[in-house]
Amino acid sequence: MENNITLNNVQEESWRIEQFVEEIADKYNIFSSYYSNILVSLVETLNKSRHEDYVNISFQSGRNGLMFNIHGLFDKEEDYKNLSYLISLLCDDYKIESDYIQLVFSINSINSELSAYRKNAFHKYLKGEEIEDKNS
Repeated sequence: MENNITLNNVQEESWRIEQFVEEIADKYNIFSSYYSNILVSLVETLNKSRHEDYVNISFQSGRNGLMFNIHGLFDKEEDYKNLSYLISLLCDDYKIESDYIQLVFSINSINSELSAYRKNAFHKYLKGEEIEDKNS
């Protein structure tokens, strides 16, 4: 699956980013904290941009995870140097070039907590033990 979104005016069309990420999160069952990391990364990347118009964001799902490629952000290298720290906190991997940023979010173990709960609950069930509700 590959999706693209082009913002002709970044400030006026920023609401479209949230809609774009929501659709991807729904399709891939992305839970809220990961959804937040993706959304904040994209929004902050665009906020640090020097361009007010025409930014293209493309999305791909692959072996490495969910990849967002953003083109049309910066004019000069110094424009995006301060962005590296924030991206390193929120993304699993990233690549920055002069007019291009790729943000990667690994989803291989995204539901590891839920998987561990289910495994534990199944073992308790087989032993006849009481299973506590995962929502309590």
